[in-house]
Amino acid sequence: MADEYRLHDMPITQLIAEGDFVSTLWFAWTGVRPDEKTKRILSACLVACVDHGEKPPSAMVARTVASCGKPLADSVAAGLLTLGPRHGNAASAASQWLRDAIARNESAESIVTKSLTDKRRIPGIGHPEYDIDPRAVKLVEIAKSQLTATPHCDLANDVSRVFSERKGKPLPLNVDGAIGALIADLGAPADLADAIFIAARTVGLIAHAREEAEQSESYRR
Repeated sequence: MADEYRLHDMPITQLIAEGDFVSTLWFAWTGVRPDEKTKRILSACLVACVDHGEKPPSAMVARTVASCGKPLADSVAAGLLTLGPRHGNAASAASQWLRDAIARNESAESIVTKSLTDKRRIPGIGHPEYDIDPRAVKLVEIAKSQLTATPHCDLANDVSRVFSERKGKPLPLNVDGAIGALIADLGAPADLADAIFIAARTVGLIAHAREEAEQSESYRR
């Protein structure tokens, strides 16, 4: 039909009939329909980011706003505003340093030495709760089952290992680092690593806000 909406020149009714959410999300962002291996990796990344309990700032804020009787959209938007380099949006930064390091043929040892010398954290490495982030482990495992080569994932794991040895404590590859590495191994733009987290965590924040609105009788203190 002449007046039908088209997404990247594809009729929306065709996408409805032939597509699925993960494929359509990627198509909307990149204009490319992913193959099955890419879709499997993207789906795993999205699932990994949906929720991590009530403690993270995004969930805590969404629930607090919902407890004040605010609409669902307001509660979710408030939670999303907490996302940044310290919570939920370090994946793109991780993806970028991994790309740069691969391009310069840097070793894990040199990356860690520079980080320690400059006293700067490496995005995607370390987690306040985990000695090993199980989400990152599973994502890398899935990537290796789907891709013929995972140089960015391999380097990220090597950096984690060397950093842990140098610091004398576990500094695991975390979920942000794993997603950043996977997006790089897929050859996709670095900013889409954070986009993955934003899209997925929105799903979780809806669940938190709805649950809080149903259960709370007054605002959270």
